[in-house]
This record gives sequence, C-alpha cells and structure tokens, in this order.
Amino acid sequence: MPNEELQEALEMINIVRKTIKYLKENKNILVENGLKEILSNEKIYLKKLQSNNNLENFKKSIINGHFNWILDDMYNPSEVDFNEYNKNSLFTFSKAYCDFYKSLNQNIDIIKDEEIKEVLQDYFYAFSEMYCS
Repeated sequence: MPNEELQEALEMINIVRKTIKYLKENKNILVENGLKEILSNEKIYLKKLQSNNNLENFKKSIINGHFNWILDDMYNPSEVDFNEYNKNSLFTFSKAYCDFYKSLNQNIDIIKDEEIKEVLQDYFYAFSEMYCS
C-alpha cells in the first residue's frame, strides 16, 4: 500500500475515533438539541409524545437504538443490522423521528469539529430520509 493510501486510511481511522468519542460524550446534548425544534412547534404528535412517558422512551430509542447503531456501524461498517437497534423505536412517532433528524441537520453547527460534523450529518440525513419517506 503506497504511503499516500496508508496516510488516508490512518486519517479516516482518526476521524472515526474522534466521532465515536464525540457521540459517546455528547449524545444527550444532541438529543436535547434535536428535541428543541419539535417541542417548540405545534406538531400533531406533540401531545401524544409528551404523555405516558413517551418522550422519555423516544429519547431512549434514539440513544440506545439509533446512536448505538451509529457507533457499531463505525466499528464494523456494513455488518450491523439496523433493524436490531430500531426494534424499540416508537413507530407511532415516525414523523417525530423525521422532524428530530431534520432538526439535528439544520442545527449541525453545534458540532464544532468539521470532520465529526460531516460524518454525523451523513447519518442524521440518512435517518431523516428513512423516517420522512
């Protein structure tokens, strides 16, 4: 492997390492930031989301499901089945997930590191596309 390719591979590994560390340390901040938008607007699902502990379950499904899938996908790309992580998602709130990930992408500048921002934005965009379709 030529030195240039090796250098690129090492840089990518470093970006993945930084992104994993960032996501682990800031997952709650990201969730709260994504929720700001959907909780501040009158959405048809808002009352239902705020009742019966649904909001707490919604947060947990993002952190324990979606964000853990991102972490595992970075460790083992293409070897991780998203459906295993998504089984605890609240499917009645697919519009809320859609709005949540759109909000994260719109407010992506809370992430200061450009490399981390680029990696996570790709994941957040993919989630918004999945839930918005």
